[in-house]
Amino acid sequence: MNLGNHKNDEPLVSVCIQTYQHAPYIRQALDSVLMQKTDFPYEILIGEDESTDGTREICMEYAEKHPDIIRLFLNSRENVIYINGQATGRWNFINNIINAKGSYIALLPGDDYWTDPLKLQKQIAYLKKEKDCVACFHCVKQEFLDVKKNRIACKLPSGTKYSLLDMVTVTGIVPCSFLFRKSATPFFPEWFYHVPSGDKALFSIIAQKGNLGYINECMGVHRHHGKGIWTKLSLYEQIKNEITLRETICDNIFDGNKKAHQKARLFIANKCVNIAKKREDYQISIVEAIGYLFLALKLAPKSLKNVF
Repeated sequence: MNLGNHKNDEPLVSVCIQTYQHAPYIRQALDSVLMQKTDFPYEILIGEDESTDGTREICMEYAEKHPDIIRLFLNSRENVIYINGQATGRWNFINNIINAKGSYIALLPGDDYWTDPLKLQKQIAYLKKEKDCVACFHCVKQEFLDVKKNRIACKLPSGTKYSLLDMVTVTGIVPCSFLFRKSATPFFPEWFYHVPSGDKALFSIIAQKGNLGYINECMGVHRHHGKGIWTKLSLYEQIKNEITLRETICDNIFDGNKKAHQKARLFIANKCVNIAKKREDYQISIVEAIGYLFLALKLAPKSLKNVF
């Protein structure tokens, strides 16, 4: 169901917001988009996944107030895609992108928000200047609501650009910072519907068309509140999902390239070794730490050379 009467059929940018059970946060997300100052038209697509906490009603309120800019998709839970037995927002995510009218697409999860009113303007200017880039991103503030601490995520040197091969090991790109050319996603491959971490998979799909450029400015906030799909997983489940993700990317995007596989496995193995060595920081037992070392040994034996 599509609410809103968008009079401008040619927005330059489509802002895709996926939301479910985000009642405490969605107003701030929407306001942070509506405050954007641009010299081009943009639209907002809200994919609302049939929340029961009042999120849907808030989205309808905003769509009624801003019918010329907001298109609201009232989705059904019947469309939800389950990955590893867990409900996800993957169908919502894909549906928003497919329905976007803009030549560029900006991502914003419904529990995050932007802080710079010129964010869209700056990112479009960057991509118009950097012709080799099909997407750009920036650092964001991470807000940990449960433990009351904050930090900056994805802080990189100015001028950083990621190539396709880099995506085998890249971890820091935050979805609320990401803006890309819609032409870089002509279709979604079948494997994308079922792989863990759809945002990371999307970044790799897009990187097939060109570089991903970094803007050295903090222009958004990513919330950690313990209710996200990723944060609900145990540390070990996160590692297993990351293995599945990177193996799938290597098989499908790199066509089984041996170098890409080796790079991905060594990257995850080193992460496992680091977890084992810092087990007290990760609050895991000695037995669990040994389990991570065995996993590292299985993935890339040379990752253990600095352990003993």
